[in-house]
Amino acid sequence: MKQIGWNINKVIICIVLVFASVLCYFFASASFSFVKADSAQVEYFLPVDNMQYKTLNAPIDVYSDDDVTAIASGDQKLYVYYDGKYTELDGFSAIKQVKKFDNATLLVSDFGRIYSISLLNNFNKLELSQISGNYFDVNKEYLIAAYSRTAEVYKINNNGFNYSSSFSLDADKPVAINDNNEIFFYNSNGICKLSATKTNEEPVVLSTDVPSKMIADKSYIYFLTENQTHVTKLNISTLEKTTLTITELDKDYQLGNLISPSGINFKNGNLLLTDTELDAVQEFKIEEDQLVFTGFAIASGKTAYNRTSKNAVSIEYYNNNVAVLDENKLLITKTETENPYDRSNFKNYTKIDTFKGTMPNTIAIGKDTVLLSYNHEKNNGYLKMLNLSDGTLSDRIDVFNYVIQEICYQSGNYYVLLIRLEGVTHKETLVYKLSETDRQLSEKVLTSDFNATAMTVDVFGNIYLADSNGKICFYEKSNKYSEKAIGTIKNIKKMSTDLGGVLFVLSDGISYYDGNTFKSSSITPPETSDKIKSFAMSFENKNVYLLYNGKEYVCKTKALDNLSLSEVTVSNKDFITTSNTTKQDALKIATVDKSANVYSVLREKDGDRFIYIGLAEKQSEYAHICDIKMSDKLTLSVLAGQNQIVFVNNKEVTLSLPKFTDAPEKAYVATDVNAYYIPIILKDIDETEVDYMPINFALTDNGNLVRLTKSTVISPLSTVKFLTREQSGETLDIYFYFASFTVNGNHYSGYIPVSFTVPVLAEDFSWKEYSIETVKKTDVYIDALLGGESIYSLNDGEQVIITEKGESVYKVKIQINENEFIEGYINVNAIKNKAETTVRNVIILIIISICILGTSLFLVLRKKPNN
Repeated sequence: MKQIGWNINKVIICIVLVFASVLCYFFASASFSFVKADSAQVEYFLPVDNMQYKTLNAPIDVYSDDDVTAIASGDQKLYVYYDGKYTELDGFSAIKQVKKFDNATLLVSDFGRIYSISLLNNFNKLELSQISGNYFDVNKEYLIAAYSRTAEVYKINNNGFNYSSSFSLDADKPVAINDNNEIFFYNSNGICKLSATKTNEEPVVLSTDVPSKMIADKSYIYFLTENQTHVTKLNISTLEKTTLTITELDKDYQLGNLISPSGINFKNGNLLLTDTELDAVQEFKIEEDQLVFTGFAIASGKTAYNRTSKNAVSIEYYNNNVAVLDENKLLITKTETENPYDRSNFKNYTKIDTFKGTMPNTIAIGKDTVLLSYNHEKNNGYLKMLNLSDGTLSDRIDVFNYVIQEICYQSGNYYVLLIRLEGVTHKETLVYKLSETDRQLSEKVLTSDFNATAMTVDVFGNIYLADSNGKICFYEKSNKYSEKAIGTIKNIKKMSTDLGGVLFVLSDGISYYDGNTFKSSSITPPETSDKIKSFAMSFENKNVYLLYNGKEYVCKTKALDNLSLSEVTVSNKDFITTSNTTKQDALKIATVDKSANVYSVLREKDGDRFIYIGLAEKQSEYAHICDIKMSDKLTLSVLAGQNQIVFVNNKEVTLSLPKFTDAPEKAYVATDVNAYYIPIILKDIDETEVDYMPINFALTDNGNLVRLTKSTVISPLSTVKFLTREQSGETLDIYFYFASFTVNGNHYSGYIPVSFTVPVLAEDFSWKEYSIETVKKTDVYIDALLGGESIYSLNDGEQVIITEKGESVYKVKIQINENEFIEGYINVNAIKNKAETTVRNVIILIIISICILGTSLFLVLRKKPNN
């Protein structure tokens, strides 16, 4: 019993110690816990033009770069995509290979002969009579041609191809040459190597393989072999041979695989392969021992979203996000990088395929969400909101006694068109406005007797409605009493507006409204498609995505570019003029809609009107609208921000925002102190350099009007108002701090909006776009929002700049992995004080001490057992 009692005591002690340890761990780790976002994403790929839609018949070989694409087909035709269209060239009998010789010439081998095809001379075909070859290759210095049992080397000069040397072959097999002028060919021993300048030497055997097609760079040979479905990579130096496996894609994909590869070539460092079984050309990125499909392909019915979509019915586009709804699922794809062929360019946020028989009848995509509308009973419907960041769906937003006819997104809000058609004597149309965070329809913006079936809203809040007969009505600022019939178009499928508020209508074609009449725009459809089913415009009217019927082609085009820019008008009361000048080259700037952050610049010269449009979405972001040459010495960039337009010496503008494909150029007005944006909106300008001054007055916080010159000094803590007109002194009521400081011996100064706050790392900024100077390292603990359990370095105690509330900000450098860092500024409030850490540690020690003391007292004070 004594032993049992003692064992019980030991168990109690262990339990107490374990409890103390768990408690300590809880306190020690609670401040650092964070959940890493799920990075698993399915990737989909979107063609960028009609080149990728082409019916191919067992393609044999391909060459493609940024200027031209040439495909040798099994029907002995050469298809050349050049200057925006395909040209079919025939007259061939046994094409083996196609290459590009210079910037304007293709080379084709056909039945032992090699032909040149001029891209600049109407595809004129000329036989190179002195050169024979079924297989050939060319670099900048040499052409090598293999025919029967002989290979000939030709030196390239201004006069063309001059014979240099020859060597014997054991078989009529492919040859290749790299930029080191190393020639690779096949003889009875396998793949061999020779120097183009020393073909009389003994060749070096690299591999025993028998290639059917072969290319080479400075380090590797890539080759195909008969009846094999893979590409082999051979290291020229080490002779290490690797079979390149293909990364598996979604099971619904028809492409991204090899069945019967027939031709191979390089394209921008990737491999371009033809496949006679798939009737396709595909591009693969080389990643170590794998081939990763980039999404670029040329085929018929096998590219774009139709690889996974059947009977696609709707397409929507906003803020570089594309959403396509088909009969089975919804795909939302985000485009991020400038290179349209980059694998990272198309990241799928989410794929919803669990509608369970209840399909949305239409969708609209916003900045952070997608709105889905459903009609499930007569005169009843409901909406659901999809969060783009995590793929979650909101609860139903029910609509009773109305049918949801149309939804669209504009300037931060969804608009919902409701109609009553059955069981009522009086037909009624309602339009509601719904923010991305609202979960009920509460803000009604229009009531009308118009029997609408289609709707769109422009950036100014004007509503366009169309009925089943094609009659289109305009409602200025959602006012039903301003109803104006503007035209009739039959068979309306969809309406949309561009940044300038110009209406576009999809019927049998696409038309736009110029303010008086509708004008049509002709768009050449891709192969085998004749009608557009749906279309989606970007907010800047740069990218237009077209969804065609039949095979559900999705094309991105620029065919609608600048259709409406010459028609944009703004009222004179909105103009901000730089001066009362009579010069023909007069610049006028208008904030056409401050609430929508939309700006237009109108420039008149010699009777012609040039209009530029810009959009800014973030507090510190400016749209680069245009450059104005003030004199030979000075050019000003005109930049539109959320609350003001600024003039900046274009030599001092830092373009910090990554350039999206075809997106308008945007800028952060900044000095060389990157990652913190310092608008130089009232920069000192030498008056002798300009013929007329830009805005050059500031209103200080004490009401004094100050003309800014080189000698002007404003207190660092004073504020200034930005003037819209020099003469009247009217203001936009936007306050700025004047900033003046020195970094690395260089002095910087400028004006910062009071409303601007220092971005923290928890926000979604592309910090890697900016270079930040090395900082002094001091270890501190920071809160979980900035990265969890890591210990980061910061510039301890250094005040970088004064913000709106006078806080200090610190520069930090965070190590993400072995070679990747994130750098930027954070607010001091985001940093846990060391003293707080010390207090926490003291509390932990006190708890441990109490546990140990309690255990000790229990052992000491318990009654000692008798012997």
